[in-house]
Amino acid sequence: QMSLLLPLLAGLFLTPSLTVLTSAVLLQETLSFDEKQPPSTLVGSLRPPLRRYLTDSELANVSLTRLSANQPGASLFDIRQDGGVYTGRLTLDRDRLCNTDGLCCEPDMRQLGDLAVCEFKQLVVATHSAGSPVTLELTLQLRDLNDHSPAFSADKYVVHFRETDQIDQLVLLPLAIDADWGRNGIIVSYRLREPSDFFKLQEVRKGDKITELRLLNRQPLDRESSAWHSLHLVAEDGGRKSGATLINVTIDDVNDCSPEFVNGSQVSVDVPEDKRERSVVASVLATDKDEGQNGRVSYRLRQGQSGQPSALLFGVDAHTGRIWLYRPLTFWPQRPASNWHDLTVVAFDHGSPSRSAEITVRIRVLDVNNHAPSINVQSLLAGPAGAAASTDPVVHVLENQQYGAQRPIASLHSQDQDDAENGRVRCDLKSGADMFGLQLISQMKTGDCIYHLLALQTFDREAVARHTVTVRCSDQGQPAQHSELVIRVEVDDLRPISLAVLENQPTGAPLGFARAEDADVGPNAVIEYRLEPPEILADLAIDTASGQLTTARSFDRESQASLSFRVVALRLGSLPPRRRASGFWTRTTTSRFVTEDTPGTVTVLEGAPVGTVVTRINATDADEGPQRFRFTIKSGGGGKFVVRNNGEIALSGQLDRELTAEHQLLIGVADSGVPSQRTEFRLTVLVGDINDSPP
Repeated sequence: QMSLLLPLLAGLFLTPSLTVLTSAVLLQETLSFDEKQPPSTLVGSLRPPLRRYLTDSELANVSLTRLSANQPGASLFDIRQDGGVYTGRLTLDRDRLCNTDGLCCEPDMRQLGDLAVCEFKQLVVATHSAGSPVTLELTLQLRDLNDHSPAFSADKYVVHFRETDQIDQLVLLPLAIDADWGRNGIIVSYRLREPSDFFKLQEVRKGDKITELRLLNRQPLDRESSAWHSLHLVAEDGGRKSGATLINVTIDDVNDCSPEFVNGSQVSVDVPEDKRERSVVASVLATDKDEGQNGRVSYRLRQGQSGQPSALLFGVDAHTGRIWLYRPLTFWPQRPASNWHDLTVVAFDHGSPSRSAEITVRIRVLDVNNHAPSINVQSLLAGPAGAAASTDPVVHVLENQQYGAQRPIASLHSQDQDDAENGRVRCDLKSGADMFGLQLISQMKTGDCIYHLLALQTFDREAVARHTVTVRCSDQGQPAQHSELVIRVEVDDLRPISLAVLENQPTGAPLGFARAEDADVGPNAVIEYRLEPPEILADLAIDTASGQLTTARSFDRESQASLSFRVVALRLGSLPPRRRASGFWTRTTTSRFVTEDTPGTVTVLEGAPVGTVVTRINATDADEGPQRFRFTIKSGGGGKFVVRNNGEIALSGQLDRELTAEHQLLIGVADSGVPSQRTEFRLTVLVGDINDSPP
């Protein structure tokens, strides 16, 4: 070691004498101290090693000269003449020295056992007047303290797993760094501050260093149970200092949940039949535990239901699940099943593939008192009566006749299309109660009622030839609906005589006799018979002496059903008595009927509800008497149609235009005569298309 220092010492002291140089003493001294010492801190003394070669008097007069004042790190220390070694003007921090001055970095560091040190070399010459100088090689060791904890580059991190990940699926986690050197700066382990049932750590090492840190799932993950997990990741260095960061584990959604209706599996609502179109009648709500598009729910009617009757009346809002009314509702008292509408609403998400759920919505149509009673009147007396159900029906009565309860003059039938109390009818007289009365004959379960109109007094045509009666019928709804009908009662003079003749009889067919009596005798008792008005003679003839009536031609009832005439009995004397009589043709032997205002071709949309009326056959019969007809479907229709007693042709099944676009029906019509007369009518039903088939 001394020989290595000779050139340096010779250059410094400019001494040519080899004896002096070889007599110089070289000492080595090491001083160790911790970093973070404040400025001017005494870290050691040079006197103890010098005392081994110098006496106390020499040591008292020694002069210390630092030969390495320009070497790196020389300014960090101060060597004073008293032998003390002090820190400089700055606090010594190994990490700062490395970062700012390039000192005590990796090449400068040494590991001494558990300590990491940074060394600075200094040459100090101690001279005195009594002898040779002493050279001291001073090693200053700055001990690196474990003054830094492991640190991560961010306070928190976000990592992702998917719901479908298998067990031990891994994601990489960030590594911590430690500003210390050596063992203090090595991250020796990672752990989770709170143990997790769902995750675990896996370290990958290279030598004594951890080069990769993995997070693995212990079990399958369910985002719907827990969409995220918070883990505190702790790193620990060799000095047992630790640092932590937050790991937020987000579970990415997979479309593994179907929508669920909060309403359950079925919803039942009541809707009044007068509910306005475009009104909301019900609402359903479904939720989906998935997120994003996987959890976005929309609504529709079940595919294939769009052509059903209920789907023609109702629709569902795709975004809100509100069910609203397309078309007006009708309550059917006689068809309770038609008042129920079942819809199947489908809730579906927007994942790929989409998942869905269904709910049944039962809608019951409730009756509303929106119909007033109808009133039909039928005369119960022979003679010219008013037509039933006309706006101003006429009933004929005879003067000077006793009627009362035993001989009602007319029958009233009132009915209401509403149900229950809304369809239960009561009638009374609004006017005419002084001459007429109402007698309840029948109150049906349907609410219909039948009354007899009674004449409470006898009539005198010469006093009053016409009476009016106002009938008022009311249902029992709240509020009640009312209808009124004015009946005109005509008082006929005397009692008419009714005669009958078969049609197609030859001319001269006998009808009967007109008989008049005169209490006189002789010429004053001779009576002559005549017919009035004169134009009746083209149809009838009368024997002026006997009063026998015969036909003047052959009659066709379908061309003319009745004749009215007057027989006048004349006394050939000066005071001719008269008697008038009216005759009516009432006997029929053949009948003929036709359909009126019935189109030969009608159109009905496919998917129309069962019970929908397609058209109505209006039949008339030229024969007299009540016109009652029997309708039948003789062929065609495929069982999809039914004909009712009133001639209505209605649907009895669903129509599908894609299967059959046109139906040809042969309708049979028969009257109630004996023998029955029959005819046939052909009807073409075209099936209209609706958009009920996908591409």
